[in-house]
Amino acid sequence: MDIDLEAGTSALRPEFAPGTYLQDRPDDVISPAVERLVPQTISVSATPAKTAAWQAIPSTYLVCADDLGTPPALQQRQAERADRVVELPSGHHPFLSMPGAVADVVLSL
Repeated sequence: MDIDLEAGTSALRPEFAPGTYLQDRPDDVISPAVERLVPQTISVSATPAKTAAWQAIPSTYLVCADDLGTPPALQQRQAERADRVVELPSGHHPFLSMPGAVADVVLSL
C-alpha cells in the first residue's frame, strides 16, 4: 500500500494485486483490473461510520473462502452482523471470478 499524506490518499501497489486480490483470475482479467486501480481517500478507512444500513435493512455478506487479501476468519467475524451469510470458494473479487454465483445470490434475495 502506498500512502500519500499530502494528497490524503492510499493506493494498492499494482504488483500486489495479482497474487493477493486476483489470484483466481487469468491474466486477461488481471491486466484490465490492475489498470483500473486508483488511489482512494484515506478518510474511507479513517472516518468512523455514523450509521450503518445493516442495522435497519436486511443484509447479506459474501464470505470469500479463498481470499488472500482479507482473511476469511475476519470476514466471518464481520459477517456476524448480517442477516444472511453466503460463503463462496473465491478470492477477493467474486464478481470477477464467479459472476454467476454472485448473480444467483443477488437474485435469491
